[in-house]
Amino acid sequence: PSSALILLPTAPAIHRPINPSTTRTSTMANDIDACVPQAVTDFIFDLYDSVTLSQLSEEQTALYGAVFRDLSDKYFSTSPWPSPQSIVNECNGDPLFLAFYRELTHRHWHGINRPMLRDHIDGWDVYRQLFDEILDDAEDFAFTDAPDKFFILPEWAFDILNEFVYEFQGFCQLRTGLHNSASKNGLLGGANPNGEPIILPNNKAHPSVVENVMALAASGREIWAPDTVFYYLHRLISIGTSPKCKSPTFKYLGIFASVALSRLECLVGDYHGSLEAMKPILSSDFVVAKHDIDSKTAIDIIQECFPARLSLSYHAGVSFLMLRRLRDAATVLGDICSYMQRGFKTGQLRKLPGSDQFSKNYDRMIALLAICMHLSPLITLDESIQKHIREKHGAQLGQGKL
Repeated sequence: PSSALILLPTAPAIHRPINPSTTRTSTMANDIDACVPQAVTDFIFDLYDSVTLSQLSEEQTALYGAVFRDLSDKYFSTSPWPSPQSIVNECNGDPLFLAFYRELTHRHWHGINRPMLRDHIDGWDVYRQLFDEILDDAEDFAFTDAPDKFFILPEWAFDILNEFVYEFQGFCQLRTGLHNSASKNGLLGGANPNGEPIILPNNKAHPSVVENVMALAASGREIWAPDTVFYYLHRLISIGTSPKCKSPTFKYLGIFASVALSRLECLVGDYHGSLEAMKPILSSDFVVAKHDIDSKTAIDIIQECFPARLSLSYHAGVSFLMLRRLRDAATVLGDICSYMQRGFKTGQLRKLPGSDQFSKNYDRMIALLAICMHLSPLITLDESIQKHIREKHGAQLGQGKL
């Protein structure tokens, strides 16, 4: 399925009195550390404390949702954040936090820089390391009353898992494009007994094509292997949605792994699988309790994380449509479009990160609703949504060209 993806259109620093147990090491900073701005090292130290010790939602919301974005704009608008090796003194060398930090800064770099093949290959190592760290002895922490060894916000959990699927999709697209270029330029000569492609010399092929094909061949078959991608998602869902799970963080990861899996199943054309992936989190019995916030159901948590709500609604709508469940598709897509229409009018959605993509997603869902109405004229929608459909696609509907 990795080479045959159906590419549907998609979806102030807090400074507290320092806890003695979090006192920084007295190791003298190396030359690399000396180049890191003080505001950045303070942020990393505070973020480490919020992930591993204080674990307060309000505090981490400010750090992850505002301070990181502000520091990125100020210091790293065109360059990557410092490497994990350069900030080890700010987190006592904690391997789990360093894996979270590496993913966070890797995601930032992908957001401002067009990723190349090497970035995709490095990305696999980033997520493999993070998920292996998270899942190491996961049941020992998730299924007991012991304090959580780490805490991340629902929004942070969603961003990790959403980016994970996005980068898998991007790698598959890039690999397919490189395979086509290699075939066109006569660079492929079958496969060896291990199933690895044999690269033929060709002086006429563009050097960049040859270089990328060689790098892809050298990366091995395990890079972004579909079986492993699905394994990580299913493992997180299995732990996080288990009745025995008591950890809020693992429950967040289970919820958003289900959202990510629903998206992935839709991308590979398994629409039944996409809808099945949503089932573990739709039960009213699924409740997340944390000491500093009110208890919430999985649906409450998804509703409060709009990008997750949008992803779940969009891919559910596409899956219903492809399964000819037109009324269900219209209900799901109509509800989210009505919500977004109100959000655009009030300006609420434009305040959220990634708001530039919301209008594109809205237009795509309006087009899907137009298809639903064309195939099943008895479907009724909110009048404002019907008006928008007529304005955008009325001519096509009248000519039967949609």
